[in-house]
Amino acid sequence: MKRFLNPVSVIAILWSFSQLYWAFFGMLHVFISRPIHLSLAMSIVFLTKPFKKNGSIHFFDYILVFLSIVISMMYFNDWSFLNDRIRDVDPVPIRYIWAGCIYILLIIETSRRLLGWGVTSVAVLALFYNFAGHLIPGDLGHRFIELPTFIEFQILSVEGLLGVPLGVSAEVVFYFILFSAALDVSGGGKLFIDLAIRLTGRFRGGPAKAAIVSSSLMGTISGSATANVVGTGIFTIPLMKRLGFTPHYSGAVEAVASTGGQLMPPIMGAGAFILADMTGTPYLQVAAAAALPAVIYYVSLFLMVDLESKKLGLSGLSEDEMPVLRDLLVERGLLLLPVVLIVGYMIAGFTLMWSATSAAIGVVVLSWFRKSTRLGFIGIFETLEKAGKMTIAVAIPCAIAGVIVGVVDDTGIGLKFSGLIVNVSKGMLFPALCMTMFACIIMGMGMPTAAAYIMSGTLLGPALSKLGLPILASHMFIYYFAILSMLTPPVALSAYVASGVANSDLTKTGWKAFQLSLAGFLVPFAFVYNPSMLFIGSLWETIWVTITCILGVSSLAVSISGVLFKTLRYWERVLFFVCAVLLVVSENLTDFIGIGLLVSIFLILFIRNKNEK
Repeated sequence: MKRFLNPVSVIAILWSFSQLYWAFFGMLHVFISRPIHLSLAMSIVFLTKPFKKNGSIHFFDYILVFLSIVISMMYFNDWSFLNDRIRDVDPVPIRYIWAGCIYILLIIETSRRLLGWGVTSVAVLALFYNFAGHLIPGDLGHRFIELPTFIEFQILSVEGLLGVPLGVSAEVVFYFILFSAALDVSGGGKLFIDLAIRLTGRFRGGPAKAAIVSSSLMGTISGSATANVVGTGIFTIPLMKRLGFTPHYSGAVEAVASTGGQLMPPIMGAGAFILADMTGTPYLQVAAAAALPAVIYYVSLFLMVDLESKKLGLSGLSEDEMPVLRDLLVERGLLLLPVVLIVGYMIAGFTLMWSATSAAIGVVVLSWFRKSTRLGFIGIFETLEKAGKMTIAVAIPCAIAGVIVGVVDDTGIGLKFSGLIVNVSKGMLFPALCMTMFACIIMGMGMPTAAAYIMSGTLLGPALSKLGLPILASHMFIYYFAILSMLTPPVALSAYVASGVANSDLTKTGWKAFQLSLAGFLVPFAFVYNPSMLFIGSLWETIWVTITCILGVSSLAVSISGVLFKTLRYWERVLFFVCAVLLVVSENLTDFIGIGLLVSIFLILFIRNKNEK
């Protein structure tokens, strides 16, 4: 128990207990729950990322922890007054002007320590624009915003720092992280990896295929690309390297597979819960809409790995190197039931908070049936500690993104930005989509997915809606590219983490990951032009677009790997790439041309290969 008595563990465990109290006895008012959630997250960051570079905690760090807790207690004490005051009529109390300024500075410093200068510099630039934007001439300028007005919008409302993103973190995401932590501590995470190795290990390139399967399963639980890379990569990357894949290819496969976990239902990443809230779409509908694009994404990666294995002449694992399926199911098979439970609760209409909390309790209960998985007193405390520590990776980006979104809303720059995209694209959809794609990737470089999506969705979502796209399709498009920014050089965060695990060249790993993820860059255009892939439309259209897209990404896999029956010539790879583009573009004419061209190339290569043999 001594390991839980350090300040960070105490704060993390108390945080988890407070969240569980809200789950069982009702969420407190937003002016209580959200400041407490944020202040505890900031406290952990201040103590785990201290001011001194040598890693020792300075007295200054304790002062910052004290200030963050005091401000949350101010909200706790004044929540009734804050709830009853009339916005823009009642004056802002002077104590909240001081507290608000300190709170903003605290979250900026927290972001700098945890996330670096990427997203932090964007927040600083947004604050500068908020106070100096009235000096900018032309359409990009805005009215003069006084400090009390800024504080009221950011601190005393749910449109800024305490807005929707932080609310999703406090009221939804924490409970899914708690479920993930319970599953991991009990051994359920390792179960997914072992099952994936058992299912795919004996096929050619088996470890790489196991990485794809396990990362998709773990990703749908963890919802964090980098955490997924580390959690599964430490097992799968050494296996891939031992089989014969190069270190940079092994790291790239793991990075692409782990990043795609945020696209894989039923849980997806934190950004998906925010997407549901921003679009007013039930989360189950979001998860259902994400299903087919995610499957197509993984089909492409699976085929690329298979063809690369064929080109290198790689085999699979031997029977001795793989876990025994019966032993896996006997020892830890019961831990698969909570995953079914969480989906069942959501389908039955229970709240996301209750579904995740009940599933986490289910993990604890079921773990007691086997000694190897049993979560005793220490295990439960370890789960609570881990959940608190893991949640800072979501809570802090959501809070800093809330500040940026508050500035965007208060200054009106979001509508101006949307108008700029519509005007530059001349109202044409394809140029607008390309501009949106590049903007999402640039804004998302080096940022957590949730923060990248919040900013991109706020700035770019209205522009695509103006062009007549369904709101779910437009935000799914933005969400995809916010995620793919994790794989896009020069700041391919997932690939760089995987490179560290694989001990490979950073640049090679990043570019190979980008290459392997190209299907993810085509699929969003497909479901925008044909939303039936998101189950918006007729069943026949959904079936047809799914078939053509799978054929398209298969062609892309052949083009990138450069092998089918044998090594392809350069012009043959180009033709397969043309087929991929034609088949992914959702028009009947391009579909039929693409299918005809694909069948023709395939038959020519098949007959030539047969004659040569």
